Amino acid sequence: ELIEQEYVDAAGANISFPAEKRNLIFIFVESAETSFMDRGNGGLLEENVIPEMTKLAKENVSFSHSELLEGAAVAPACGWTMAGLMAQTSGMPLKLFKYQDNTGGVDNSMDKYAAFMPGLTSLGEILEEEGYHNFFLAGSDFAYAGRKDYFMQHGNYEIWDYNDAVAEGRIPENYEEGWGFEDAKLYAYAKEKLTALAEKGEPFNFSMLTADTHAGGGYLCELCPETYESRYANVWACASRQLYDFVEWIKSQDFYENTVICITGDHSSMQTGFFEDYEYDKHEGDTVRKVYNVFINTKEEPVNMKNRKFTTLDIFPTVLAGMGAKIEGERLGIGTNLFSEAPTLA
Repeated sequence: ELIEQEYVDAAGANISFPAEKRNLIFIFVESAETSFMDRGNGGLLEENVIPEMTKLAKENVSFSHSELLEGAAVAPACGWTMAGLMAQTSGMPLKLFKYQDNTGGVDNSMDKYAAFMPGLTSLGEILEEEGYHNFFLAGSDFAYAGRKDYFMQHGNYEIWDYNDAVAEGRIPENYEEGWGFEDAKLYAYAKEKLTALAEKGEPFNFSMLTADTHAGGGYLCELCPETYESRYANVWACASRQLYDFVEWIKSQDFYENTVICITGDHSSMQTGFFEDYEYDKHEGDTVRKVYNVFINTKEEPVNMKNRKFTTLDIFPTVLAGMGAKIEGERLGIGTNLFSEAPTLA
């Protein structure tokens, strides 16, 4: 009933873009949540293991449930990578016939279908219609869980993933570090791809997905510090610094002036036991683990960033608004533009 009554089809929505199109760099950071910050900043830890990401959130637009840095809640059917990507690019949950398999995990078999959510209109399709070049970079096999199908069918994205790195001789065949190749390489390739996209002279949507911080302890690369006893905390400290350095590189480029950067977690971390009593995707009284978000170099100023009740479904229209697009009614899918004063469905 919620979707039946509240769904706003982006295909029929009145969305107007500014005359000068702004580029989008959309960075999905695997499992990034504000919980990795210290309690004083809105996190759940005694010591902040992501200080650079905290700095980015403090110095830019970062929507929060409180006066501190508490990001987006995760709605049902949005809590794993494919569902998180879809939620934030279409404003819709990925309600599969089999939400959980018999091991308690989610059904990640969307790649078996010929069409991925036919009839859904997403960020990629809206931007393609406006003359954008859509590009997605990933260090894993992007066909997994139907991710490649979704982005190619919804916005005709150019995909460059682990398989392309092998095909071009960037990494040896059978190379395996983490989920494919490590984030240190991902950021290096991202700089190359962004430079090439900017030289084309057309507006671009450059999206990318990191992987080093995935549950299972994360991937400990040669850049990771030995600051903490916990391996996962060291992986996050490294991820925070790499992300910050990449943003600093973007800021030094000529194309930055006309580019919006959106950084979000795809969902909360599934690393067991790291946050002790605060279970993944579960409400514990007033404490719900929240997904990280930051918007950099937006022309739009939010009416109110703090004390908002919202989920990752609201990221979709918010990204468009951050790029300067005007959305009649402020709603797309079942998401709401957070730059506006319109109340979210949450």
